[in-house]
Amino acid sequence: MDSGCSRHMTGDLSQLVNVKEFNGGYVSFAGGESGRITLKGTVQNGILSFENVNYVPELKHNLLSISQICDRGNSVHFTKKGCHVLKPGIVIPDDWFLMTAERKGNAYVIDMNKKPCEEITCLFSKISEHDGLLWHRRLGRVNMKNLNRLAKGQLVRDLPIKDFMLVEKCVACAKGKAHRKPHKAKPAPSTKAVLELLHMDLFGPVNVLSIGKKAYCLVIVDDYSR
Repeated sequence: MDSGCSRHMTGDLSQLVNVKEFNGGYVSFAGGESGRITLKGTVQNGILSFENVNYVPELKHNLLSISQICDRGNSVHFTKKGCHVLKPGIVIPDDWFLMTAERKGNAYVIDMNKKPCEEITCLFSKISEHDGLLWHRRLGRVNMKNLNRLAKGQLVRDLPIKDFMLVEKCVACAKGKAHRKPHKAKPAPSTKAVLELLHMDLFGPVNVLSIGKKAYCLVIVDDYSR
């Protein structure tokens, strides 16, 4: 898959079907060399077919032109794991774009000297806010200070190295830190017998150990007899 290739090309004649003679001129290679286009045909894999594939005997690689694929209504998405050809009609939201390379002829050219617009800077900040809340939840409601420490130290796999921001309020953290209202005292117990309802509380470790050198204590109170 080549975004700099203006036409589909192959140097392997066995890849082509419906071959026709075609005088397509010459193709320039790296290093000043060139090859002559003598035939053209179709490449098929059972699912997709690519027409008008030029045959260049001197070509050592099979090249699919991204611009030619896009001309058929498809779109192409590159990731670190591979290249995906998307079905026609799939529209990517504009706020997902960080940078755009304009098509000139059948190649895609990007001007690195062009300054990014203010919208791109705003988009970066929105990404940080979203990622901050996402990783805050993933890592057990960790605070932003420790989250940035993990990111800068590269201590978590796939954690982006950036300054995280948490603008949105975490509802779970707010509820967990809220003070509970005191329970009103009951004039009479609601239970009718011993062991019907038990209240248990485990606390520790304590500074002063028990006689048996224990640091934790389980308190059990019977609701009826207290």
